[in-house]
This record gives sequence, C-alpha cells and structure tokens, in this order.
Amino acid sequence: MLLCAGLILIAFSVLSCVIAVQDVFGWRKADTNTLMGAVCIYLMLGLIWAVLYDMLVLLWPEASFSGLQYEENRLQFDSFLYFSFVTLTTAGYGDITPVNPLIRTLAYLEMITGQFYMAVLVAGLVGLFMRQRNPR
Repeated sequence: MLLCAGLILIAFSVLSCVIAVQDVFGWRKADTNTLMGAVCIYLMLGLIWAVLYDMLVLLWPEASFSGLQYEENRLQFDSFLYFSFVTLTTAGYGDITPVNPLIRTLAYLEMITGQFYMAVLVAGLVGLFMRQRNPR
C-alpha cells in the first residue's frame, strides 16, 4: 500500500515538474513568477528524490543507508528529505550515506541533476537578461 501511494506521489510530482519546466523554461521574460517557478521546480526535485529513497528503503530495509536506524512500519521521510536536499545541493555532509549500489547510483544522479539544473537555470536567466537589456 505504501509503495502504491509513493508511486502515485512520484507520478504526480514528476508531471507537476514537467508542466512547471515548460512554463519556466519558455524564457519569455524574467519576472517574479519565473523565478518562483524555478525555485518550486528545485524543491519538487528534492521531494521526488526523497520519496524515491523512502520507497527503496521499503524494498531493502536494512541494507540501504548507514547513519539511519531502520524501524519497522515507520516512514523516515524527514531523514530522506534532509538527505535528498543535502545531495541535491552537493553539500554531502556524510552523516547519512547510501550503502546499496542502486541507491548510491541514484544519489550521484541526484547530484548531477541538481548541478545541471542550476547551470541551465543561471545560463538561461543571464541570456534572458542580456536579451532584454539589448533588444535587436
């Protein structure tokens, strides 16, 4: 039941991200709505990864993460949300580390996603600002 709910939450979040990305990265103008949309996408990315980690721990409870105590029938979403944003921002404190090879792979994919998102966002906003400043 928890796995099904997690899959539905991930599907809804991914669909919401896709819709927001289409609107934000349309690059029509740089205004408050565009910037807030970009922040919301970043937060949704962290949420999606956290739900994914939480679902994977349901499949491999004891062999997933070091630094967390697994408790039967208790979701540790707050810990995974923390781990997700530490990983997404590439801060990597090291207090929670993935042990499972699949989860380690997902963690470094999350790092790449976070860095790539910020690079594309900043490059696009700078380009948009320059285009608005010097229209031809």
